[in-house]
Amino acid sequence: MARRVRFPATLEPGNVPVMIPRRSAGESERQMSTTEIQGRAALNYAAVFRIASEEGEAASREARPTPMVVGNAVGLSDRIDPAGPLYYVAGGACGFAGVVIKDGRSGFARYCRTNRIGHRNYYGGHYVPARPQWCANSQLSQSLEIAEAYGRGFAEALRRLGIDCYVSSRMD
Repeated sequence: MARRVRFPATLEPGNVPVMIPRRSAGESERQMSTTEIQGRAALNYAAVFRIASEEGEAASREARPTPMVVGNAVGLSDRIDPAGPLYYVAGGACGFAGVVIKDGRSGFARYCRTNRIGHRNYYGGHYVPARPQWCANSQLSQSLEIAEAYGRGFAEALRRLGIDCYVSSRMD
């Protein structure tokens, strides 16, 4: 039977949450590794969400979207009419992304649902939208590539903790 873990959890900067176990007689104080957390304890999901969000933010800041030029087409071709107006779009393609937690009944999905983070996914599971805060009020806020990078960083952090998830994205 797994040992119970006392809360609150202590957090290491840039790392996953680490729990401090209750000490039994003669046992020295130490911190549990990620592997031990997965096998022994319920996670502090608020800390997990915060760390995954931070990793998503970091990944989205490193993303460099491919800019595009938009203009009127010549007839039904894929050529741009040089005489018409041209628009430069720094953020590249417009779209959205998110992370789907496959098991919508898992503890983390329940935490998200309780705190109104995301919604039920159409194909099952729970959908958490990728919304990087650093570009929320800029032209880059609708960039598909930035949203996908955020989703990849967020999902990577969750997978390291054993939460089964994947990134889902669509172009607008």
